[in-house]
Amino acid sequence: MECVHKMQEVTAIDELSRLISQHKVPTIVILDVKQRVEDWRSSISYRNDNDPYLWQQVRYIRNFLKINERL
Repeated sequence: MECVHKMQEVTAIDELSRLISQHKVPTIVILDVKQRVEDWRSSISYRNDNDPYLWQQVRYIRNFLKINERL
């Protein structure tokens, strides 16, 4: 019997967690993104960890890291 593993898609939430845990993201940036995500979640009636708004937050952290040469 062949064992087949389905590749699990990385969500925006997964990528946010990875970036924060693997890079020196300043607390002020983390708190900003956390507040934005919490506000966004409170304004919707469903949860989609791959929403474009969450990917925008990923880009924000990536851009911050690139500008500050931490990525």
